[in-house]
Amino acid sequence: MLELLFVDDPTALASSHAPLNLQQRFTSSEASPFGIGFRPSAARGESASFPSADYRPEFLPDGAHIEVMDGGLATDPLIFHLPFLAPFSETTSSINAPDNEPREHACGAVRLQSMALELRSAPSSRAAAVLDQAGIRSQRSDTDKLLLRFESDDDRSECCLGVGPR
Repeated sequence: MLELLFVDDPTALASSHAPLNLQQRFTSSEASPFGIGFRPSAARGESASFPSADYRPEFLPDGAHIEVMDGGLATDPLIFHLPFLAPFSETTSSINAPDNEPREHACGAVRLQSMALELRSAPSSRAAAVLDQAGIRSQRSDTDKLLLRFESDDDRSECCLGVGPR
């Protein structure tokens, strides 16, 4: 899932949860514009594979929380884990797939093959370790970019999506 966030109330940034670094992320030109979210791999409730701090926003159901990478810098992608979600393998069966989920994509994409980040600032060692463990390549660049490569249904062709500033 690709999720885009924007700020509609800049005054709320000052009171945001400290590990999110939202004030700095939305006001500093040096901050990373990306966030990487993880869900459990084996069972709902599974903890993050990295040191984290709990974030309990009011909009989540009682008892649910988001685990935000502890010690992350604003120049790092915001790395978080959503332990309240079901593992991806449980959501991909036809029984559990939402009815409004697109089944066929215009470019023929059927699965994500690889993901890479081009970043103006090298990630901290903690963030680099999480990205590496997840198989997400990162490299230094003059501009921030997210590169997604999808396999097509014929397993021979690919379609790519690059997201970055214009």
